[in-house]
Amino acid sequence: MCTHVSVEEARSLAAGFEVQESPAAFGNSRVYFDDVAQLWAMKALVIRSLEIVKNPSTISDGQTPTV
Repeated sequence: MCTHVSVEEARSLAAGFEVQESPAAFGNSRVYFDDVAQLWAMKALVIRSLEIVKNPSTISDGQTPTV
């Protein structure tokens, strides 16, 4: 899953999951998971990414997300 959250923040919000930088066209971070049920463990990450899309001024790395 790709998000607009920075890699560092994504690692904090999705502890225990593999997080990498995503291609710029898809956001800032990419999180790997094995099962849809694991999305519940990433609830804070999903909410944070949606907050960034809704209000880009909350982004910590200074990049404006494209939607």
